[in-house]
Amino acid sequence: MWFHMVLSGGFNDPKVLPFAQLIKQVGFERWEQLKKAIPDTNELQEFARNKVSQLEQYDIVVEAMQAGGEKLGYPIVSAQIQFFKRLN
Repeated sequence: MWFHMVLSGGFNDPKVLPFAQLIKQVGFERWEQLKKAIPDTNELQEFARNKVSQLEQYDIVVEAMQAGGEKLGYPIVSAQIQFFKRLN
């Protein structure tokens, strides 16, 4: 029951009983290893910035493909792009 409370509540405070039970279940030494394995916040922010930049570049390429496909008379490319737009 405590495990469900930790997952559904989203609270990660060792002072809260269900979370303390999770640490006890995992084991303190293993818990400390897992904490050390979490990447630095700066690394995560840099990763997110890179992914946003890649997404923006991807959107530019897709728009160019769509415009080029329609202008050059490639109905298959245009149809594929329209299909993927509907998925979003």
